[in-house]
Amino acid sequence: MKITSVKNMLMAQNMERAVRFYVSTFALELRIKGESRSELAWGESIIALHGGHDGTEKRASLILEVDDIMDATAQVQLNGGHILETPEERGPEPLIYAEFMDTEGNVVMLTQPIGA
Repeated sequence: MKITSVKNMLMAQNMERAVRFYVSTFALELRIKGESRSELAWGESIIALHGGHDGTEKRASLILEVDDIMDATAQVQLNGGHILETPEERGPEPLIYAEFMDTEGNVVMLTQPIGA
């Protein structure tokens, strides 16, 4: 037996809106689009969106590392997300950290390595 893929699941209240948010904000590749399940990819990483969410806040175990966290937070807001924690250095870790809530109520972390 071998693992063939690792996916991060996020719940969606409105699949069309969720797909549009992640494709528009982070330029993810849409691989599968359906009413109850869609898959978005960046390289070998996959975000699997699943329908049936009621839209209440839900903390996701998803971290998106970016090269420009200020631009990323601006794109999140431009595309309908909400910044929960503005970018700040997180000592002793050499990174800048922020959190946002997507259009579906999922809380996602953003990081940028210091020096990037």
